[in-house]
Amino acid sequence: MRKSIYILGMMFLMLCATSCLDSGGTTSTTISDEAKITSFYLYSDSIEGIDDYVFTIDDDSMLIYNYDSIDYGTRIDSLSFVINPRFSSVYINDTLDYYNLTEVYLDFTNGVKFTVVASDEKTSADYFVKVNVHTVDPDTFIWQGIKSEVFGGYAMTEKVLWINDRLLYFAIVDNDLLVNESVDGEKWEALEVSGLDIDFSDIDLNYLVGYEDFVCLYYDGELYKSADGATWTSEVITGIAVEYLLFSMEGKVYGVTADHGLARLDGTDWVDLGRLPSDFPVEGAAVLVAKAPSGKERVFVVGGIDANGRFLSTVWSSETGGYWSELSGGIERFSPRAYAALAQYGGGLMLFGGMSQVADSESESVVVKDAQVFSKDFGLTWGAPKSKSEIGDLYVPRYGHSAVVVPNGYIYLIGGKSSAVRSNNDVWRGLNYASLPGFRR
Repeated sequence: MRKSIYILGMMFLMLCATSCLDSGGTTSTTISDEAKITSFYLYSDSIEGIDDYVFTIDDDSMLIYNYDSIDYGTRIDSLSFVINPRFSSVYINDTLDYYNLTEVYLDFTNGVKFTVVASDEKTSADYFVKVNVHTVDPDTFIWQGIKSEVFGGYAMTEKVLWINDRLLYFAIVDNDLLVNESVDGEKWEALEVSGLDIDFSDIDLNYLVGYEDFVCLYYDGELYKSADGATWTSEVITGIAVEYLLFSMEGKVYGVTADHGLARLDGTDWVDLGRLPSDFPVEGAAVLVAKAPSGKERVFVVGGIDANGRFLSTVWSSETGGYWSELSGGIERFSPRAYAALAQYGGGLMLFGGMSQVADSESESVVVKDAQVFSKDFGLTWGAPKSKSEIGDLYVPRYGHSAVVVPNGYIYLIGGKSSAVRSNNDVWRGLNYASLPGFRR
């Protein structure tokens, strides 16, 4: 594992014989006339990439540290280092003279003190090196039930969207639309709805769409929009006949036509984009628009029910809305389901719950057995999540719920039904440290 410091010593001798060593910074053979460290980095032949971590040198606090923490579980009890410029002497923890040692493997677990001495052999400065390592496994999920009941009653259909920096929870209860808002998922406020003079018994909130800074609802040829979930305005949409909205992507709203085609809204006109694939779902699909690693948005349509009433396990994806790819390759990667919740989180796609098809029954509803599956390659293959990602036993598997990822790195699982007679109306919040903004592996 270790390399002898003799190698490093030879490197310094080579510095004296030549002129410099270009290894993360230039070390001159000239001894510095200032007691000031200008660069520092770690070295190890057994820990790949550790020399890539950038160390900040704070001359006010005399602290040297890495802002981006090293990967969880990395051992830092036996590391070498490179320090620039060259000094008259470098003392480690007040005792070791670095230039006179034949082997140096330092334990940085509790930090290390460096004393550097300038060329006059009198001027010195003390620096403290603190090596930051992630203390929590970044792939571990922390799940919490944070709200037991947002509203009372049985929700026939529901949807939660993140709009204008808050969660908006829409639910149809007793043919009336309830809207509740929250900024953290714990405290909720009921809103008074105006501008929606429609028959809510005909509405499936699964097709409620977030478009830019608005919530959009399509009903009987009119597009209803709201920035706060409470006050709605409408405009008449012309063109081909559209039955419901499907998604919004790249600043455009898309809907499904009466003859199983896809249309894009341009201004106040629907533009026909052609027929959807024959086995594309007609209801109950989990729909997600998320950015690919390239930064370009793409839409996923997972599961659902086809025109023949068959429950699906398909995974459709598109970057344009005009061309669709079925990612599962005709293989059943997970059990067929409808009204599941889909999110891009934890480095892949997470699919939660869903309703299973029950033979010879029009009223019985059963939650799928594989109620949590994960795709690390964004839809190509699926499997059970690692144990560190699983939700605890107190979480009740469900269908018809929402999975919402918010900018601060949290994921919310909200509402849904665990049976045809039980509406949950609760809120669960999850955190995966690797999904926090700015996290560096």
